Amino acid sequence: MRIIGVDPGLAATGYGIIDYDRGRYVLVEGGIIETKAADELPQRLAVIYRGIETVLRQTRPDVAVVERLYSQYRHPQPCLLYTSP
Repeated sequence: MRIIGVDPGLAATGYGIIDYDRGRYVLVEGGIIETKAADELPQRLAVIYRGIETVLRQTRPDVAVVERLYSQYRHPQPCLLYTSP
C-alpha cells in the first residue's frame, strides 16, 4: 500500500510518500511545495494545487492523510481539493 501524508501550509506544503508492505514502511519520496508571499492568495493556492496534483499523478498513492489545519480568525483554513482524472 502506498500512502501520502500532507502537511498543508500556505508558504510551504510538505508531503511524504511511503510504501507499506508486510509490516515494513519504506520512504519513497518527500518534499515541499513553496509559494511566494508576494503572490495573491488565488495564485498561491493554484501553485499548491498543481504541486499536489503532480505528486499524486506521479506516485499514485492508495491512501491520503492530511494534517489538521490550525487557523486564526484572520487566516481562515484553506481547502485542498483533488479529483481523480
